[in-house]
Amino acid sequence: PVLYSVRPGGGPPVEPGTNPEIRLPATGDKVKVYGQDNRVECTSCHDPHDNSFGSFLVKPNADAALCVTCHQKSGYTASIHATSNISYTPASKPQTTIGEYSCRNCHKAHGASTAQAYLLDAAEENTCFKCHGAPPLTGAKDIRSQLAKSYRHPTQTTQGVHINPETDAGNLGNGKRHAECWDCHNPHQARSGTHATPGNAIGNVLLGQWGVEPSYGSGAWTAAVSYVKRTFLSAASDKEYQLCLKCHSYYAFGALPPGGSTDLSIAMNPNNRAVHPVRDSANNQTGSAAPKPLNAAQLSAPWTTTGSQTMSCSDCHGSDVASDPKGPHGSAAERVLKGPRKFWPKNAAGSLWTLNDIRNNANNWSTNLFCVNCHPLYSNGAWANSAHDAHENRNPGGGGMKCILCHNVVTHGSQRSRLIGYATEPAPYNYNGAGTYDKLLIRGFKKASGRNNYQKSNCYTSATGCHAHNNNEGGYDP
Repeated sequence: PVLYSVRPGGGPPVEPGTNPEIRLPATGDKVKVYGQDNRVECTSCHDPHDNSFGSFLVKPNADAALCVTCHQKSGYTASIHATSNISYTPASKPQTTIGEYSCRNCHKAHGASTAQAYLLDAAEENTCFKCHGAPPLTGAKDIRSQLAKSYRHPTQTTQGVHINPETDAGNLGNGKRHAECWDCHNPHQARSGTHATPGNAIGNVLLGQWGVEPSYGSGAWTAAVSYVKRTFLSAASDKEYQLCLKCHSYYAFGALPPGGSTDLSIAMNPNNRAVHPVRDSANNQTGSAAPKPLNAAQLSAPWTTTGSQTMSCSDCHGSDVASDPKGPHGSAAERVLKGPRKFWPKNAAGSLWTLNDIRNNANNWSTNLFCVNCHPLYSNGAWANSAHDAHENRNPGGGGMKCILCHNVVTHGSQRSRLIGYATEPAPYNYNGAGTYDKLLIRGFKKASGRNNYQKSNCYTSATGCHAHNNNEGGYDP
């Protein structure tokens, strides 16, 4: 901000020189500001008569010593960009490291175009791609390739929408949907390390970002009534779902989710009958009927401590290739589903999964069916669930017992127990295919008193080819 005045503590920045993370140089420091209004001049950083430190700087800039004289970025000194020993050779400069070159890795010292706000070296994600591109800087992660996959966050396809800083939902709603790197990562505070599994706490890579914690009323299957902003300061107490809810909930888009999307705050409502344990563990799902968790035998490691465990959105959403960098950047699988098993609700051949596939060992179900990443549905000739066992040979419409006849396609949560969906469920929860048996058909369902003793009386439907009951028996989920 040459010829502008420094205004320490002001902000968020609304004009050059105003920033809550700026301070004046200490008395006696070689960096100078001028006049009563603390104006920045060329000679604040340069001494035209002394080139001892190169570029006529007033003092060395190793480890950003010159930059941090005025710029005190919260958490930066412990961040991965300040501590990295990855080798780096800047243009027309000698070899150094990411940590030593520091601010200069991403920022220009003198100016940038309007599209390159905050003196960034390149516009938006292209700054990050200098190191995290394809190929990446040796020792860094290749994120650009993930964002080029068929299903991904729109980091490269939506340009010029993100503003910095975004401190609330004002720039996140419909018509402004975007996902720049900065929306999930704070480059001044992020550290090395992803989240621990099981668990829903953030990983170090998300430190310094912000999300929202939802608060709910007493009703089930309703959006959160309010949200509290949380800045991520702790990898132990801050939660990954809070970051996702910032964009994927009523907080961002109100009552009208973008086409094909759902409100995650509705799915995570603790008053619901069923939900994957992203926000609350199964035992803490207040709307769920007993028995709340599954049996340990119905889950694979590390998820066998049932009832008390939580999980993260990125346990299901991420790259389809296990060796790729972690996180929901992009996937070749629909809905950014994570590998190694990544096909749902269709198999690799494009047909809807059926119980026949599993019973007859067809369509590579054990290595392809997404649910099997956590749920060992069938092994050694036996089903892990009695309801699946009872339906394995049923063949409504001649197409086999399709999974989406009973279960929601979107499995974040459900109005009914065990992620069952009713025929009245709207899209996208209801697959709602063209055929009679390519959609949800159940009209009533009640959770069995034991986790593995389901009977015909636990559900009813009016569909031909299924066992017909009515709702006179009572006890069914609303």
